[in-house]
Amino acid sequence: RSDYIANAMKNAKQEKLKENLEYAQESNNSDSYLSVADSYYNMKQYDKALEAYKKALELNKNNYRIYIKLALCYEKAKKYDDEINLAKYAIKKANTNEQKAFANALIADGYLHKQEYEDAMFYMYSALAMDQKQKIYFIGYLEICNVLNKKAKAKEAYDAFSRNYDASSYTDEEKELIEWAKS
Repeated sequence: RSDYIANAMKNAKQEKLKENLEYAQESNNSDSYLSVADSYYNMKQYDKALEAYKKALELNKNNYRIYIKLALCYEKAKKYDDEINLAKYAIKKANTNEQKAFANALIADGYLHKQEYEDAMFYMYSALAMDQKQKIYFIGYLEICNVLNKKAKAKEAYDAFSRNYDASSYTDEEKELIEWAKS
């Protein structure tokens, strides 16, 4: 019975996706292709998502979200140079510090995958400085400092940013990292 329901749901999603794709092709607007691309992405069909995001970008080169989604797709495809480049374009299209911070964190992610830790550290710090509410940027920066054995940089970040986060929310692993940074 559960297989039947799962297949029915999958078929319904495929049918809706087909309708959305037909509409996107007829209307030829970026939002329609963005919707189709998001559906493919959520279904883990990254090659098809990339095609649809690229079509959306062709139709609207000023949409921050398209650049971010493309960067995320490239990350899934392990094309880290493309992830980095698209995230850099996203920064230029961003309207808020939070958007710029997220794009910087994506760039840092690409450099981390490439094991280019100095560049990753720079972009993660940029993300943290732009959006200090995101604990993930703080922890990410400390982790990179730890990999590079840059305890002084980690301590500076701890002193500057740790007050922004609830210490009770740290995992045991994060607590260890914090102890390393502040000692």
